[in-house]
Amino acid sequence: MSSSSSTEDDDDDAYGEDKGETTTDANDADTEQETTLENPPEKIVKITQNVNASNKKKDQALATQDAKLKQFLSNADEIESIEHFTYWKDEFLKAFRKYLDPLGTATAREADEEIYLHLEKLAKVCLDVKDMVSQGNISKERCTVKGQRSINEMISQMSVLETRIMGYWPKTQEEEVLCGYTKFELAAILVRDGFRVYGLMVATRDYVESLSQGPLMDVLKSNQLSIIQFYFRCLDSFTQTMADLGMYKLMNTCVEIFKVRPRKTKKKKFDKNTGKDALSDSSDSDDVNKGRMFQKAKFNTRSIIDRGWTSGVTRTAVKTPWDPDGTLGLERPPPKPTGYKKKRDSDDDTDNDSDDEAHREAKDQESDEEEDQIVDYIYCFDPVHEVVTKVPRAACIEEKIIYTEDPDGKEVAEGMIEEWDSKDGQMGKTELIWKLKQLLRGTAKKKVEGLVSPPSSPKKRVSQPNG
Repeated sequence: MSSSSSTEDDDDDAYGEDKGETTTDANDADTEQETTLENPPEKIVKITQNVNASNKKKDQALATQDAKLKQFLSNADEIESIEHFTYWKDEFLKAFRKYLDPLGTATAREADEEIYLHLEKLAKVCLDVKDMVSQGNISKERCTVKGQRSINEMISQMSVLETRIMGYWPKTQEEEVLCGYTKFELAAILVRDGFRVYGLMVATRDYVESLSQGPLMDVLKSNQLSIIQFYFRCLDSFTQTMADLGMYKLMNTCVEIFKVRPRKTKKKKFDKNTGKDALSDSSDSDDVNKGRMFQKAKFNTRSIIDRGWTSGVTRTAVKTPWDPDGTLGLERPPPKPTGYKKKRDSDDDTDNDSDDEAHREAKDQESDEEEDQIVDYIYCFDPVHEVVTKVPRAACIEEKIIYTEDPDGKEVAEGMIEEWDSKDGQMGKTELIWKLKQLLRGTAKKKVEGLVSPPSSPKKRVSQPNG
């Protein structure tokens, strides 16, 4: 009886407390409202996250259906050089950027650089183990303390990386909420730096596989072998996800081309709090020379002509050109007077030495001018050897590298100066450099005035005045 009454009293007290809370004064109500706004309930936070995730899911659906992006991924299979990849990457990210959240992309870049540091550490440990094997510290017969320590460090790094890689690549919508970025945003970061992380994944996989199936086959324990297998499965899962996005072949292409031209080390770590664009290359030092060799849009590339008769800035003729072979269809200028020679024939034998020296210099200068008029050169830059060289103008016209039809001598660039595909499928600039080298060696189609095997003496080709 007493127990029941006490229970009723407790219930009444509880009800009274609840009732009293509902009839608090205005100040308490305002305080409670402020607390609610500053600390929203978990249900509201969850609803907001679901809305954001839903918006990102719509963007992902639009990205997968974008015909332009599909064309970019299809064209990526044709990439064979770093220059081609750099151009493709810039165009791809420019079109793909509208589907990405800037904050999510910045978060993805931080995660990408973090996983890169762990992979770099694992690669270093694998090389240490390899050195221990070569030094005899690890073998089937014996394993020193240093050797066993290096093996344990390698296994420990793989165990840590397995967990980090699983959380590094979000596969579901819930994982994207936890990571703070989507797989599309992370894919954009991977494209930005040329799949640097995947390159280290492949390197560490090859290191570990060669060690585990070679000198460490009889040294590793069963639990260590299990950790290695889990690490391999983790890498296979990542590779399969990238293959679903259509980037598997592109990743392996980047790995191969960066073997030929290794990357440089990073300058500094990216920090999303600085407000920098996560897709920019400003914080890395492994950039190649961007842009095409010949700009098709702006068309600013010009030849620098010997004797300056064509301006590389205004593209107008400074003085009338002259083609001794008649290739350009221009008139031959009148021959220069030979007054120096006539005057010298009529001079007395009493000329002093200074007059003789002046006559010799004048004659040499005249010969040089005649030779320069006959062989008109175009100066060009060889980007392979990074040297400035020259090619005879007549040879360039014969090979259809440049041509002119205007009477004032203004040059007109042929389609070869723009971007083109050569017969072997490579970039056209490779063919152009090869053609210029042929001209310089005198091994072009007609061997026109090559520098190695010059034609007959230019003086014989100068027309002599009548009489």
